Amino acid sequence: MMKKKFINIRKSISNYILHRNLGSILFFILCSLSIYIFLFSTVHKNQIDKFPQKVYPGDKLVIMQWIEQGYFNLCGLRFYESIENNPKQYVKGNYGMAYLVPAFIIQKIFFYFNGTYNASLTCYYNQVIIMISAMMIGFLAYKLAIILGLSNFYGFLLGISSLSVFQTFPWNLYQYWRLYPTAVYCMFVIAFLILFLKELGCGNLPKWFFYLKAIILFLIFILMSLAVSF
Repeated sequence: MMKKKFINIRKSISNYILHRNLGSILFFILCSLSIYIFLFSTVHKNQIDKFPQKVYPGDKLVIMQWIEQGYFNLCGLRFYESIENNPKQYVKGNYGMAYLVPAFIIQKIFFYFNGTYNASLTCYYNQVIIMISAMMIGFLAYKLAIILGLSNFYGFLLGISSLSVFQTFPWNLYQYWRLYPTAVYCMFVIAFLILFLKELGCGNLPKWFFYLKAIILFLIFILMSLAVSF
């Protein structure tokens, strides 16, 4: 009796994952999260303690300026030093800083309670962005496989393979030390492609779907280019 119940539960879970988008998304979140935990248990374990010189100092300098002088007071710009100490800082290129705002919020909360900057938190954040992008790539690959007529099994196999390759790619592993804006852009571009596939497969979609697509386009083309680096 118990064995029969267990088989029914397993079938229900399998059907939910295979035939519901939410179930598929949760499956790929679990896969990317598992790889994230594995990487921090192996490749990234105690990296900051072993190689403190590899931590990119620019992120700390910018975030500390935002914390000490105020993000909005500095208009979210890339200042390495206090304006009072060095008022002649100059523009060196259009380098959007919005990708660093979540790390700034995390560090500000930590700074409020501890009064110091924690490099490990920024490194964790850097890899979370890669993890989210990997999860979305896996889901996108799965949906493409289904559109091309492959079975759910091969769709999930392609999705897991794509997810794993992206998340463990050497350049993305290196971004443990420093996150580049392109990693964040990639995340929103993949989200737009997923919505585009959804739009192709469905005739009637609610208004909020198109609003969501417009917001993602805004984040890609506008928000990520608002700030100019100094």
